[in-house]
Amino acid sequence: MNAAAANDFLARMSERSRARAEAARRTLPEAELMACVRDLPPPPPLRLSPAGFDLLAEVKRRSPAEGQLAGRALDPVAQAGNYCRAGAAAVSVLTEPEAFRGSLDDLT
Repeated sequence: MNAAAANDFLARMSERSRARAEAARRTLPEAELMACVRDLPPPPPLRLSPAGFDLLAEVKRRSPAEGQLAGRALDPVAQAGNYCRAGAAAVSVLTEPEAFRGSLDDLT
């Protein structure tokens, strides 16, 4: 992807994120949304290897550049578990619904 295309992609992603945030604010007042976030447990601490090499794995259903990534429906919980068993230091879960086909439900 060239620089102009990357900038366009990031601008579209930013605008779509703003639109989703606005929709969420119309569903629930921002103070209530923030309270929900504050009530979440903290993430586990990141434990990096003293050897200096760590793998950060990514659960995503689709790549904007490559299209659909899994031949069958991805089970994000199973995939994250596979990454953990393989030694990943952290797992990123893409929840963006349009370009990556993710969902906040993938975090559960």
